[in-house]
Amino acid sequence: MSCRGQRDLLIGACYRPVVSKQTTIPELFATIQTLTTKHNYDIFLGGDFNFPGFDWDNMSLKPNTPYVQLHQDFLENLTNYELKQLINETTRGANTLDLMITNVPDRVIRSKIVPEISDHDIPKVELSLKTLNKYQVPRKIPLYNKADWEGLNKYLELRVAPIVESKDNVDNLWNKLKACLLDADEKFVPTKMAKRKDSCPWISPYLRTLIKKRNRLYRKSKKTGLPGVKERFKQLKKYVQRQLQREHREYVHNLLNDPTE
Repeated sequence: MSCRGQRDLLIGACYRPVVSKQTTIPELFATIQTLTTKHNYDIFLGGDFNFPGFDWDNMSLKPNTPYVQLHQDFLENLTNYELKQLINETTRGANTLDLMITNVPDRVIRSKIVPEISDHDIPKVELSLKTLNKYQVPRKIPLYNKADWEGLNKYLELRVAPIVESKDNVDNLWNKLKACLLDADEKFVPTKMAKRKDSCPWISPYLRTLIKKRNRLYRKSKKTGLPGVKERFKQLKKYVQRQLQREHREYVHNLLNDPTE
């Protein structure tokens, strides 16, 4: 995830199904080292790490913890790689199996447990982020409905036959034919440039249709000057404004409120 004014953020999931497997710890932290040093990512890694022996409130092990060395190796690696584990509450029975580890704990606003989703309770972590918006870049759009098809056909009749009849190899034939087609497209098919568009995810297809209708009425009222058309434009303009405000409020409300709460 690209963030404004911050390093890129990588959010990942981890599942460690076998409690006693020893190779999972060095493999996991070798991957984390690559991501944080070579690629310079901020990371949030969550999932079922299957370490039932930790008492995260006291940063210690419970009495009679199995596979003590594995637990200690995991904790030591967290320290060595400057990672923090965020979840202290239990997530299954009396154990904290589901963890969230990160190298940027200052991005965390709050964390809590969401119960009764499965046989595990689910850790929920809220982050402070300023993501980079993705925009539609200007691009050339061919207008095939306005193409000069007669001129294009005559052009291809003159150019394609000599290429096909030549005794060149297949690769050269294809490259010549491709260049000919692209040249014909450029000569006989007009284009227009699509403008850059900011993304407005709250605008529904229904509302986009109304916006187009409003714009058509505006052009018609300017062209004809008819009072009836002008009045219809004003009414639709007010309605579209109200709908835009309503859908934007609903979009922001849904972003800020968890539907499980």
